Amino acid sequence: MAGRPPLADDTQIWRSGTGQDPARRLIPDSQLFHQRPSISSGANVFVWPGGVEGFRSSGQALLGKHYFIGDDDVDVQVIHLDEARFEMSGVFAGKTSVDNMRELKALLASPSPDRGKILYVPGIFERIQYVNCENYDFQHDPDDRTHSISYQIIFIKTGIGKLIKDPHGKPPIPNPKVKKKNKGKSHRKVTVQQGRQTLRQIAKFAYGNANLWTRVLELNETRVKKLAPNVPRHALPNHRFPLGTKFDV
Repeated sequence: MAGRPPLADDTQIWRSGTGQDPARRLIPDSQLFHQRPSISSGANVFVWPGGVEGFRSSGQALLGKHYFIGDDDVDVQVIHLDEARFEMSGVFAGKTSVDNMRELKALLASPSPDRGKILYVPGIFERIQYVNCENYDFQHDPDDRTHSISYQIIFIKTGIGKLIKDPHGKPPIPNPKVKKKNKGKSHRKVTVQQGRQTLRQIAKFAYGNANLWTRVLELNETRVKKLAPNVPRHALPNHRFPLGTKFDV
Protein backbone atom coordinates (compact mmCIF):
# COMPACT_ATOMS: atom_id res chain seq x y z
CA MET A 1 0.00 0.00 0.00
CA ALA A 2 1.39 3.41 -1.02
CA GLY A 3 2.60 5.56 1.84
CA ARG A 4 2.76 2.62 4.30
CA PRO A 5 5.82 2.96 6.58
CA PRO A 6 8.39 0.15 6.37
CA LEU A 7 8.12 -2.60 9.00
CA ALA A 8 10.77 -2.95 11.66
CA ASP A 9 13.14 -5.90 11.30
CA ASP A 10 11.71 -7.62 14.41
CA THR A 11 8.04 -7.26 13.40
CA GLN A 12 6.21 -10.59 13.49
CA ILE A 13 4.08 -11.17 10.40
CA TRP A 14 1.57 -13.99 10.18
CA ARG A 15 2.13 -15.88 6.92
CA SER A 16 -0.23 -18.61 5.74
CA GLY A 17 1.30 -22.08 5.56
CA THR A 18 4.46 -21.26 7.52
CA GLY A 19 3.22 -22.13 11.00
CA GLN A 20 4.09 -18.63 12.22
CA ASP A 21 1.26 -17.65 14.51
CA PRO A 22 2.58 -15.97 17.69
CA ALA A 23 -0.91 -15.59 19.18
CA ARG A 24 -1.85 -19.24 18.51
CA ARG A 25 -5.23 -18.05 17.22
CA LEU A 26 -5.17 -17.94 13.43
CA ILE A 27 -5.73 -20.90 11.12
CA PRO A 28 -4.11 -20.94 7.67
CA ASP A 29 -6.39 -20.98 4.62
CA SER A 30 -9.59 -20.62 6.66
CA GLN A 31 -10.35 -16.88 6.42
CA LEU A 32 -8.44 -16.30 9.67
CA PHE A 33 -10.86 -18.13 11.96
CA HIS A 34 -9.91 -18.48 15.62
CA GLN A 35 -8.82 -21.79 17.06
CA ARG A 36 -11.20 -21.87 20.00
CA PRO A 37 -10.52 -23.91 23.15
CA SER A 38 -13.38 -25.85 24.68
CA ILE A 39 -14.22 -28.09 27.62
CA SER A 40 -16.83 -30.85 27.71
CA SER A 41 -18.42 -33.00 30.38
CA GLY A 42 -20.60 -35.72 28.97
CA ALA A 43 -22.91 -34.10 26.43
CA ASN A 44 -22.34 -30.58 27.82
CA VAL A 45 -19.79 -28.46 25.97
CA PHE A 46 -18.52 -24.91 26.51
CA VAL A 47 -16.57 -23.25 23.71
CA TRP A 48 -14.54 -20.11 24.47
CA PRO A 49 -15.70 -17.16 22.32
CA GLY A 50 -12.13 -16.34 21.27
CA GLY A 51 -8.74 -17.94 21.02
CA VAL A 52 -6.34 -18.92 23.79
CA GLU A 53 -5.39 -15.93 25.95
CA GLY A 54 -3.29 -16.28 29.09
CA PHE A 55 -2.14 -19.73 30.17
CA ARG A 56 0.27 -21.33 32.60
CA SER A 57 1.35 -24.96 32.81
CA SER A 58 2.97 -26.23 36.01
CA GLY A 59 3.62 -29.43 37.89
CA GLN A 60 4.84 -30.72 41.21
CA ALA A 61 5.89 -34.12 42.49
CA LEU A 62 4.16 -35.44 45.60
CA LEU A 63 6.85 -36.58 48.03
CA GLY A 64 6.82 -38.48 51.29
CA LYS A 65 9.55 -36.94 53.48
CA HIS A 66 10.96 -38.52 56.62
CA TYR A 67 13.21 -36.47 58.91
CA PHE A 68 15.44 -37.97 61.61
CA ILE A 69 16.56 -36.02 64.66
CA GLY A 70 20.29 -35.34 64.61
CA ASP A 71 20.68 -36.54 61.00
CA ASP A 72 21.45 -34.23 58.09
CA ASP A 73 19.86 -36.56 55.53
CA VAL A 74 16.22 -36.69 54.49
CA ASP A 75 14.55 -39.92 53.44
CA VAL A 76 12.36 -39.07 50.43
CA GLN A 77 9.83 -41.34 48.73
CA VAL A 78 8.22 -40.24 45.47
CA ILE A 79 4.49 -40.92 45.75
CA HIS A 80 3.42 -39.25 42.49
CA LEU A 81 5.92 -38.16 39.86
CA ASP A 82 3.86 -35.23 38.65
CA GLU A 83 0.74 -33.45 39.81
CA ALA A 84 0.24 -31.31 36.72
CA ARG A 85 -1.85 -28.16 36.64
CA PHE A 86 -2.97 -25.95 33.77
CA GLU A 87 -4.20 -22.41 34.30
CA MET A 88 -6.26 -20.44 31.79
CA SER A 89 -6.97 -16.72 32.11
CA GLY A 90 -8.53 -14.07 29.93
CA VAL A 91 -11.54 -11.84 29.45
CA PHE A 92 -15.12 -12.41 28.36
CA ALA A 93 -15.89 -9.16 26.56
CA GLY A 94 -19.13 -7.53 25.48
CA LYS A 95 -22.74 -8.05 26.50
CA THR A 96 -22.41 -11.85 26.28
CA SER A 97 -19.85 -11.89 29.11
CA VAL A 98 -22.38 -12.77 31.83
CA ASP A 99 -23.88 -15.59 29.74
CA ASN A 100 -20.41 -17.00 29.05
CA MET A 101 -19.53 -16.80 32.75
CA ARG A 102 -22.71 -18.59 33.83
CA GLU A 103 -22.39 -21.30 31.19
CA LEU A 104 -18.73 -22.01 31.95
CA LYS A 105 -19.26 -21.89 35.72
CA ALA A 106 -22.13 -24.39 35.47
CA LEU A 107 -19.99 -26.81 33.47
CA LEU A 108 -16.98 -26.47 35.79
CA ALA A 109 -19.17 -27.17 38.84
CA SER A 110 -20.92 -30.16 37.25
CA PRO A 111 -19.92 -33.77 38.13
CA SER A 112 -17.02 -35.08 36.08
CA PRO A 113 -16.90 -38.41 34.24
CA ASP A 114 -14.58 -41.04 35.73
CA ARG A 115 -11.64 -39.95 33.61
CA GLY A 116 -12.35 -36.23 33.93
CA LYS A 117 -13.66 -33.45 31.74
CA ILE A 118 -12.18 -33.11 28.24
CA LEU A 119 -10.14 -29.92 27.78
CA TYR A 120 -9.32 -29.02 24.19
CA VAL A 121 -6.65 -26.30 23.82
CA PRO A 122 -5.42 -26.14 20.21
CA GLY A 123 -2.07 -24.48 19.73
CA ILE A 124 -0.97 -25.33 23.29
CA PHE A 125 -1.45 -29.09 23.62
CA GLU A 126 -1.11 -31.62 20.82
CA ARG A 127 -3.40 -34.02 22.68
CA ILE A 128 -6.74 -33.74 24.41
CA GLN A 129 -6.30 -33.21 28.15
CA TYR A 130 -8.49 -34.88 30.78
CA VAL A 131 -8.91 -32.48 33.71
CA ASN A 132 -10.86 -31.59 36.82
CA CYS A 133 -11.38 -28.02 37.93
CA GLU A 134 -9.52 -27.14 41.13
CA ASN A 135 -10.36 -23.45 41.30
CA TYR A 136 -12.15 -20.79 39.28
CA ASP A 137 -12.42 -17.03 39.71
CA PHE A 138 -14.54 -14.51 37.76
CA GLN A 139 -14.05 -10.79 38.34
CA HIS A 140 -15.28 -7.43 37.15
CA ASP A 141 -12.98 -4.56 38.00
CA PRO A 142 -14.87 -1.80 39.91
CA ASP A 143 -13.21 0.84 37.70
CA ASP A 144 -14.22 -0.96 34.49
CA ARG A 145 -17.24 0.67 32.87
CA THR A 146 -17.69 -2.07 30.27
CA HIS A 147 -19.48 -5.41 30.43
CA SER A 148 -16.18 -7.34 30.46
CA ILE A 149 -15.57 -10.11 32.99
CA SER A 150 -12.11 -11.54 33.57
CA TYR A 151 -11.63 -15.20 34.47
CA GLN A 152 -8.93 -17.44 35.91
CA ILE A 153 -9.35 -21.22 36.02
CA ILE A 154 -6.96 -23.82 37.43
CA PHE A 155 -7.28 -27.42 36.24
CA ILE A 156 -5.62 -30.55 37.61
CA LYS A 157 -4.68 -32.92 34.80
CA THR A 158 -6.04 -36.44 35.26
CA GLY A 159 -4.94 -37.95 31.95
CA ILE A 160 -4.00 -37.43 28.31
CA GLY A 161 -6.18 -38.35 25.36
CA LYS A 162 -5.70 -38.80 21.64
CA LEU A 163 -3.96 -36.42 19.27
CA ILE A 164 -5.98 -33.39 18.23
CA LYS A 165 -6.90 -33.95 14.58
CA ASP A 166 -9.26 -31.00 14.14
CA PRO A 167 -7.39 -27.95 12.80
CA HIS A 168 -10.43 -25.67 12.56
CA GLY A 169 -11.30 -25.07 16.18
CA LYS A 170 -14.44 -27.22 16.36
CA PRO A 171 -15.38 -28.42 19.87
CA PRO A 172 -14.38 -31.99 20.74
CA ILE A 173 -16.86 -34.82 20.83
CA PRO A 174 -18.52 -35.42 24.23
CA ASN A 175 -17.17 -38.10 26.52
CA PRO A 176 -18.13 -41.47 25.06
CA LYS A 177 -20.53 -43.63 27.02
CA VAL A 178 -19.01 -46.53 28.91
CA LYS A 179 -19.42 -49.69 26.91
CA LYS A 180 -20.50 -52.86 28.61
CA LYS A 181 -17.78 -55.46 28.67
CA ASN A 182 -18.31 -58.42 26.41
CA LYS A 183 -18.71 -61.71 28.19
CA GLY A 184 -15.93 -64.13 27.48
CA LYS A 185 -13.59 -61.43 26.20
CA SER A 186 -9.97 -61.98 27.22
CA HIS A 187 -8.29 -59.25 29.28
CA ARG A 188 -4.74 -58.04 29.66
CA LYS A 189 -2.98 -59.13 32.84
CA VAL A 190 -1.11 -56.86 35.24
CA THR A 191 1.20 -58.37 37.85
CA VAL A 192 1.39 -56.76 41.28
CA GLN A 193 4.86 -55.31 41.83
CA GLN A 194 6.53 -52.92 44.25
CA GLY A 195 4.90 -49.53 43.74
CA ARG A 196 1.97 -51.17 41.94
CA GLN A 197 0.21 -53.00 44.77
CA THR A 198 -3.12 -51.18 45.18
CA LEU A 199 -6.14 -51.02 42.91
CA ARG A 200 -5.52 -47.30 42.37
CA GLN A 201 -1.90 -47.90 41.40
CA ILE A 202 -2.91 -50.70 39.03
CA ALA A 203 -5.57 -48.48 37.42
CA LYS A 204 -3.02 -45.68 37.03
CA PHE A 205 -0.64 -48.09 35.32
CA ALA A 206 -3.26 -49.75 33.12
CA TYR A 207 -5.55 -46.84 32.21
CA GLY A 208 -3.55 -43.73 33.07
CA ASN A 209 -6.11 -42.73 35.72
CA ALA A 210 -6.12 -43.98 39.31
CA ASN A 211 -9.81 -43.07 39.70
CA LEU A 212 -10.70 -45.99 37.41
CA TRP A 213 -9.84 -48.48 40.19
CA THR A 214 -13.49 -49.60 40.22
CA ARG A 215 -13.00 -50.98 36.70
CA VAL A 216 -10.17 -53.18 38.00
CA LEU A 217 -12.39 -54.24 40.91
CA GLU A 218 -15.27 -55.20 38.58
CA LEU A 219 -12.97 -57.39 36.49
CA ASN A 220 -11.46 -59.09 39.55
CA GLU A 221 -14.24 -59.25 42.16
CA THR A 222 -13.75 -62.96 42.93
CA ARG A 223 -9.99 -62.60 43.26
CA VAL A 224 -10.28 -59.49 45.45
CA LYS A 225 -12.81 -61.15 47.80
CA LYS A 226 -10.48 -64.12 48.19
CA LEU A 227 -7.37 -62.02 48.88
CA ALA A 228 -9.08 -59.34 51.04
CA PRO A 229 -12.24 -60.90 52.51
CA ASN A 230 -12.43 -58.62 55.55
CA VAL A 231 -11.42 -55.33 53.92
CA PRO A 232 -14.36 -52.85 53.66
CA ARG A 233 -15.10 -51.40 50.22
CA HIS A 234 -13.98 -47.89 51.15
CA ALA A 235 -10.52 -49.25 52.03
CA LEU A 236 -10.12 -51.41 48.90
CA PRO A 237 -8.63 -48.70 46.62
CA ASN A 238 -5.52 -48.38 48.83
CA HIS A 239 -5.29 -51.97 50.10
CA ARG A 240 -1.91 -53.55 49.23
CA PHE A 241 -2.18 -56.93 47.52
CA PRO A 242 0.54 -59.62 47.61
CA LEU A 243 3.41 -59.26 45.16
CA GLY A 244 3.04 -61.53 42.14
CA THR A 245 -0.79 -61.43 42.12
CA LYS A 246 -2.21 -61.09 38.62
CA PHE A 247 -5.19 -58.84 37.85
CA ASP A 248 -7.27 -58.56 34.71
CA VAL A 249 -7.39 -55.03 33.24
